[in-house]
Parts: sequence; structure tokens; C-alpha cells
Amino acid sequence: TLAVESISECVYKERLLDELQISNEARRLVQALSRNYTNKLKNLDSPDGPNEEQQTPWSSDFVPNKGGGQIILLHGKPGVGKTSTAECFAELSHRPLLTITCGDLGTHAYEIQQSLERWLHLGTLWNCVLLFDESDVFLESRSHGDIYRNSIVSVFLRAIEYHTGLMFLTTNRIGSFDEAILSRIHAVLHLPNLTIENRREIWDTSFRKLAEERPTIKVDFALMNYAYYDEKIRKLDWNGREIRNAFNTMIALAEWDAQHNNKYTKDGKVLVTRLHLEEVATMSGTFKEYLEELRGMTDDEHMRSQGIRGI
Repeated sequence: TLAVESISECVYKERLLDELQISNEARRLVQALSRNYTNKLKNLDSPDGPNEEQQTPWSSDFVPNKGGGQIILLHGKPGVGKTSTAECFAELSHRPLLTITCGDLGTHAYEIQQSLERWLHLGTLWNCVLLFDESDVFLESRSHGDIYRNSIVSVFLRAIEYHTGLMFLTTNRIGSFDEAILSRIHAVLHLPNLTIENRREIWDTSFRKLAEERPTIKVDFALMNYAYYDEKIRKLDWNGREIRNAFNTMIALAEWDAQHNNKYTKDGKVLVTRLHLEEVATMSGTFKEYLEELRGMTDDEHMRSQGIRGI
């Protein structure tokens, strides 16, 4: 028995792409691929039946059922919008997003092969946008002495080569990728570090979302000024995820103060002030300084010294 009383039409948020802090070139590529993908799906759902010539993805490969899919690699440091780009693509294409991580596939080559075949089959069956998050776990460079690692990489490479749908791979460790994957990628998008303006836009989006969804919370103007322009916040070099986490922690601190110290506004609202964000910024800054002292370099410099990614 399937309960259907709570089922409703899916509402897609096409405007999400406008809020994503990526370059115009990356945005254009996402829009172009989305339109192509959507047109293909519309053809499949046509009341006159699918046009066979349009239904089958064209491939320049001479081997049947090989190279018919599209694989897009998104790389960059953590928190720059890789996963969000794939999520926005799915919303723009009006398709579900099927996210797969290493925990969904197992640890042994045979187990991974079976799981991969199952997930890829479901992705094709449901016309999903597939997202392999942190795919470097399965695509690290092979070596002569590590048969276990080599078998996992080989299984993954073969599976994605014969997939006929659309797939996103994300990584923040591009330097560790096996060179064979590069020949299987159709499009590569590097998402660079966020600029000062990008960060301000993320803060602004968060403040607007809070105002729309939590009218019982009031944000002090001095706090917004501090988040947008203060040198201490700028030097923290927060990525998008860190800004989101700092924002949530700041709200939690404000709600705690309101409940336990009775710090409400005259109209009974929770007041979020500059002091709440300063507290979060101090904790974050102290931790970053500790890591730099421990390593003798910044996180970006550490990644570059290991050959994992550039600065």
C-alpha cells in the first residue's frame, strides 16, 4: 500500500542559480547544459512519442553504448559552490538530484561495482542528475604496488564511461586524480576562491532569507555593517560553508541570550548584534591561527605543498 494523501507537485527553485556565487562563464555553461538536458527529456515525454533520432544521445565513439553520457567535473577548495552548482542544475532542469557518496558504494572492488551498477541504473531509470560528491576517494592516481586501490579506480572508470546520463563529479583534491579520468570528462569547471564581493553577497542572501523566514528575529544594522566591511571578518577568508555555519551559530547565540538573559527587543523579538558575530569570529580565528602554527603554513599553502591543489 502506498499512502498518497501528502503527495504534491514538486516546486522547483529555478532562481537558485542567480544567488550562486560563480563566474558568468560557469553560469552560462550550467544554463546551456541544463537546456540541452531538459530538451532531451521533453522529447522523451512527448505525447507523440519520442523521436528516435533525438532520443538516443549522439556519441562520437565508434563503440556502441560507450561515451554517450555527459560527465562534468567541478573542482576547487571547500565551500566555493561545487555541490551547490549541481543542485542548481537539477532545479533548473526540473529533475531530481541523486547524490552518491563513498559510503553508498562500499569498500571492496566487487561491492563497489555492484553498487555502482545499481545506482547508475536507478539514475537512468528516474532521469536523475547524478552527483558523485568528493569523488577523489575513488579516483586517486593508481600506483604499481597498490592493487586494491587500482581495482577500485578501474571499476569506477569503466562504470562512468558506459553511463548514458548526466553526471557531476566534485573534488577539492584535483592533484590526486588519476590521469585516465581526464579523458572521460566532457566539461571541467574550476570554482575559484570567493572574492570579497562574493562573500558580501552570501551574507546579504543569508540576512534576506532570515528576514523572510524568521520574522521573530531582528538583526542590528551594526551587525550587517560588521559582516560586510570589517577587516577582521575579511582576514578570516571564510568560504561559503563557513559563512553559513557562522551565521547559524550567531543566531543560536542570540536566541540563547534572549531566552536565558531576557535580551528581547521592546516588541518581543530576538535581537542579533555585532557581539554575537564577533564571538564566532574570535573562535574561528583562534582555530585557524592554531592550525597555521601547527603546520607552519596556511591551509592553501599546505594543500599546494602536497600537490593536492593550487592556491
